Amino acid sequence: MTQSIAAKFIAFVLAAVFLVSFALSLSGIALLGYNQLYDTSLQEVYEENLRNRGLVIARDFVRGYLASTQGGCPETVLEEFFGDSSASKAMGSWNGLILQGENEICAVTDAGNTTERFEYVISVDYPSVLAPEGKQVRSSEEGYYKEGYQSSVIVLEEGEFVEYKLYYYPSAEYTVIMQLTPAYPEGSDWAMLELLYSNRYLLIAAAALSLLFFAASFVFMCCIAGRVPGSDAVRPGGLNRLPLDVYALGLTGIGTVVSVLGLELLEWSYSGTLNQNTIILIMMITVILCLLVLAFLFSLAAQLKARGGYWWRNSLIGRFLLLLFHALRWMFRGIGQLLSMLPLVWQWLICAGSLGIGLMFVYALAYQTSDILWDAALIVIPGAYIAMICYSAYAFGTLLKGVRKMNSGDLNHQIPTRFLVGAFRDFGEALNSLSESAKLAAQKELRSERMKTELITNVSHDIKTPLTSIINYVDLLQKPHTPEDETQYLEVLSRQSLRLKKLIEDLMEMSKASTGNLTVDIAAIDAVEAVNQALGEFSGKLTDARLTPVFQAPEEAVLMKADGRLVWRVLSNLLSNAVKYSLPGTRLYLDVTKSEGFVCLSIKNVSREQLGISAQELLERFVRGDASRNTEGSGLGLNIAQSLMEVQHGQLQLLVDGDLFKVTLLFPEA
Repeated sequence: MTQSIAAKFIAFVLAAVFLVSFALSLSGIALLGYNQLYDTSLQEVYEENLRNRGLVIARDFVRGYLASTQGGCPETVLEEFFGDSSASKAMGSWNGLILQGENEICAVTDAGNTTERFEYVISVDYPSVLAPEGKQVRSSEEGYYKEGYQSSVIVLEEGEFVEYKLYYYPSAEYTVIMQLTPAYPEGSDWAMLELLYSNRYLLIAAAALSLLFFAASFVFMCCIAGRVPGSDAVRPGGLNRLPLDVYALGLTGIGTVVSVLGLELLEWSYSGTLNQNTIILIMMITVILCLLVLAFLFSLAAQLKARGGYWWRNSLIGRFLLLLFHALRWMFRGIGQLLSMLPLVWQWLICAGSLGIGLMFVYALAYQTSDILWDAALIVIPGAYIAMICYSAYAFGTLLKGVRKMNSGDLNHQIPTRFLVGAFRDFGEALNSLSESAKLAAQKELRSERMKTELITNVSHDIKTPLTSIINYVDLLQKPHTPEDETQYLEVLSRQSLRLKKLIEDLMEMSKASTGNLTVDIAAIDAVEAVNQALGEFSGKLTDARLTPVFQAPEEAVLMKADGRLVWRVLSNLLSNAVKYSLPGTRLYLDVTKSEGFVCLSIKNVSREQLGISAQELLERFVRGDASRNTEGSGLGLNIAQSLMEVQHGQLQLLVDGDLFKVTLLFPEA
């Protein structure tokens, strides 16, 4: 269930909801923090914003008054700096009064509904078109010229452009009384700040809980990322297959947009110009960014768990680098193959010619550039040819030395190819392969001769024993005997005949398995069911041998590729060995598991006799656990089981540890 598409979708949706909730809560907290609403009250922030706004208007009010009365600035210059004169008198939202001492020198009273009153004591630098005559002037060295001010201004007067040179004079201190309308009128987005302020601590709790739930859902999402139902394999699919650099590019673009809009949101909230459409737009982009972040992390988790460096091989950059690598390898391999088609002499002539052309190019370049490079080229070019001749001599000497040792009969000698290149390396590796082939052929021939001798000896011994018993008891039947003796003689004859028949059948099956003459029908079969059937067939024999089978397997079906008839034969041989050689009163353990594309069937038991023989020797023909060969059986059971596993493309692994005997069967998973 945890690997199904529905589970992945639910985990992704939950993680997305909690992440968006955390992002929006954090945005509200940041907005309140930027407006200092966690340190002060909403009313105090409102008054501070209004006071700052009044201070900016008061400075421009005084500066415009002084520029017109004491600076001699014409109306066109004033409009350039302070806007239309009629609009500048009130700007529709304030009234102002300038006092010098107790004397009123300027007043603006055109605005109505000015309910907020502030008083400032300020001094400003005002522009003037009058040249200094004993007055103090601000110079650029004193850092006067700020943003929005110039040292000269060009204005349009009566259809012509006129340039005025401006001088800046410091003013005396004035008392300015400002009356302002509310900075955040009723119905504006000030209501949003009021809503956030009233839930400021709830936002912190919501952010913490959202982060906690997001972390839990995100961890679960990463655990099931790339998992396939009914399998332990990790295979990214769907959107998880998209290259990570595509995700990263989308995240970078949208993240930049969200960052810029976030900063603008803070500025707009501070200046009171935030509107509902802007908030909705930013929230939509934030949601998209959260979804992209989750999709990227989901894909990253799935691709990192996939083997073989899937995360970088699947990226656009990785694909380009792999394509470039394969193209270069194909090009150099093609050049090498073309050279290999030529005789060795021509190969070296082409290599030497290419080296000569390259060195001559270096020589010509050095001649055209400097005397130092020219002198270096005179040394490098002959030195390169001498090095090539010396290396060729070393390579030929190494190969000749190796050939002489192999010719003298030392087939274990390996020619060192670490410092050989090109045709020399190919020649050396070919000689090493030839040496290995000759050594293996000699070992195989020796082993074959030894096995033939053992086969004849063992077959003669194993056939002679039951045959001798049959001859002797037939002779006894021909002599006078009682009915009781006849019954006993017939029982022995039956047992020895079956033993002889079993030996002959094993020899024939061994021969077929070794030569590949068996008919194999590979299909998907249930490993658990196969083991249960074998245990059912051997239940009586296991009870007689006082063995308790302990079978451990998963509840669901475990399918493997095998031939049901041959699987039964393998399990029959192994269970027969367990019945014959296990210590009575012990347990027989059988396990079925899956591992890396294989189905593993293991059988473990404790041997009755001490095993003074290796696992490899037990797998040979006519070898039994009791070295004296005094128990029934041909000694072919394990060898036949191994051959039958090989024809089914499986493996038989044997482990002997003290008295512990363990056989593991590996079948390809269906």
